[in-house]
Amino acid sequence: MKQIARWVPRGIVKEAAESHGIRYRTFDPWSHLVTLLVVQLSHEESLNGVCDIAQAMSYEWERAGMEIPRRNTLSNANTKRDPAMAEDVFWGLFRHLSAIEPDFVSKNYSGYLARIRNHRLYALDSSTIQLVLNCIDWALHRRRKAAAKLLAETETPPGEIAARVGFGNARSLMNAFKRRYGQSMRQWRKAARNGGIQDS
Repeated sequence: MKQIARWVPRGIVKEAAESHGIRYRTFDPWSHLVTLLVVQLSHEESLNGVCDIAQAMSYEWERAGMEIPRRNTLSNANTKRDPAMAEDVFWGLFRHLSAIEPDFVSKNYSGYLARIRNHRLYALDSSTIQLVLNCIDWALHRRRKAAAKLLAETETPPGEIAARVGFGNARSLMNAFKRRYGQSMRQWRKAARNGGIQDS
């Protein structure tokens, strides 16, 4: 978190926010912007999910100097703040990084995205990402909840559910599910259909 936040200077965000007339008492534009970067990197699709991530990573969030978003606050910021601010931040950040590393951009830059020259590119394949996710409690929790929802609402077989929610195979999902819920997926599905499950 801190590594992401440190590449986004507060001054650039503050200047862009002021130029777009963005006023705030809580949840400053810098925290908002870095939260949206986390959304992109985590592929989270819901406000609740984003806030769950922030709460689960509250120590890292606060250590990076960010305000932890609440669902309503984040929703309000997304609705009312001018998205054009993000474009100004992008170009401000682009200029900032270009000043740090002049060779990052083409010397005859003329308004289009810069060409990256002579830089190493690092690629992460899906197995690396999966390995990292397996070490993060909130990610495992979210995958188990997604599996529970599919069990309760569909007839999807366990093997397909495992693939859809990010487990390597059905056996891994079954073991994780039994550790969390204390029963097999079949038992849980039956109980959910009979109204015996209140909270997934």
